[in-house]
Amino acid sequence: MHLDTPPGASTLRARLEHMVATVTRYPLARVKIPAQYNPGLSAAELDALERAHDVRLGPVLRSLYGATDGFTFFWNVPYETTPDLIERYNAAEPDPITRIDWEQTHGIRIAPLAHMLAGSDFGDLFLSERDDATMQQWAGRSLTDKAAAASVRVFDRYLSEGNEDGCIGLLLLPDQDPRVVGITDSGLVDPARPWMDLGTYLDLVLTMGGEYGSRYDFMGFSSFPVGELTYTPEQIQRFGRDIFRPL
Repeated sequence: MHLDTPPGASTLRARLEHMVATVTRYPLARVKIPAQYNPGLSAAELDALERAHDVRLGPVLRSLYGATDGFTFFWNVPYETTPDLIERYNAAEPDPITRIDWEQTHGIRIAPLAHMLAGSDFGDLFLSERDDATMQQWAGRSLTDKAAAASVRVFDRYLSEGNEDGCIGLLLLPDQDPRVVGITDSGLVDPARPWMDLGTYLDLVLTMGGEYGSRYDFMGFSSFPVGELTYTPEQIQRFGRDIFRPL
């Protein structure tokens, strides 16, 4: 790690390592891809990438890439886990929002920053139907379809390529911090879906150990009104309180 790594980077690296250590101790988790870190980027390298791509990374994204320039870690529940064990686990969990999806692989795959900003990971993105008022709230300004889609970058591909809702993007603009947005397998970015700031997103994902529902459930519910989703630390801890409960 560079000596001039942005403030907070080491803390975020420690949080990633703590998440990995927690998952690997979990009796029902099997690691599929061990944690992969890269050397963090220096402040000068981050500044250069901001200028080259005309975006504002914001303090959270700078801290993340200052801690590790990309990160990958995947786990799942063994296929041979007995139905009885699954039923007992779910029966003991009063809140279905925190149930593990037994058929999914869980984890995080964040590309190196230069690759992410280049926008070469998902082909051409496009937007769903929207009106100007929705675009104003979603992006903080009026944007054409082309400009809005061009401002979204693939950030966390948490399922295999081609899976519906298996990808999270960032709306990156020159004068505001990143906003988290959902991307579907058809390359659809829907500004009517709720968005959240990057710090809230990482809090959810790290608390849930990269569990699938931490993206799908909270990013995909159409019942949420248009606008930013925020959660208190207490709510985030409640979401993840039993994900790693041993049986």
